[in-house]
Amino acid sequence: MMYNFVFYLRYFFLLDNIGGLRIQFRQGRESDIGYIRKRMINELMNPLFLNPNYFTVAINEDNNDILAFAQIKPISSQDYELASVFVEPHLRRKGLGSSVIYQSLENHFSSQCDSASSSIFLLTLADTIPFYSKQGFELYLDFSPATRMTKHSDDDDFGDKEGLLLRRTSFSFDGRIKELPPSLALEVVVGYVITRIIGKHLVCMKYKLSSIY
Repeated sequence: MMYNFVFYLRYFFLLDNIGGLRIQFRQGRESDIGYIRKRMINELMNPLFLNPNYFTVAINEDNNDILAFAQIKPISSQDYELASVFVEPHLRRKGLGSSVIYQSLENHFSSQCDSASSSIFLLTLADTIPFYSKQGFELYLDFSPATRMTKHSDDDDFGDKEGLLLRRTSFSFDGRIKELPPSLALEVVVGYVITRIIGKHLVCMKYKLSSIY
């Protein structure tokens, strides 16, 4: 598949870009969960109900230290979620994040009998859209607040008698949230609240199956 060709190109680019580290990708193990949970807590990710079988980890071949990880977990009978993407801070912006995502997708599709009928979703912050677009995802739902300008009426006790325009922000979910698997829709509601608190906004992306061919 073209997908494999692209992955190996990215992998060789990675090897040339991380200062001589020898990287190996493997499936997660039970012994990895303590490290993974600690890193997820630090990054404000959900550390609950972790299954090592859903994870792909990148390790340093010389000392077996975990350098990055990601998981693709089932959220319904045919739907999955890419989640918990993490790279050690000193190795970011070197291609390792892209590589661990590509390897996760490769592992997922190679283990699925009917990958064409399944969907892979992703919840992330809006400012990461360019990064995940390069990995084959496209914007599916945008949960940014809608801002509109409204004009106070003359008899509004709190309005400007000269008709001052006021900026009002409303928050509403796209109707397509009903199309999401229930467990993912619940994640959206919780994530929406958290991202608003930290001054960010949440988006949902979906993998383009054509990206694997």
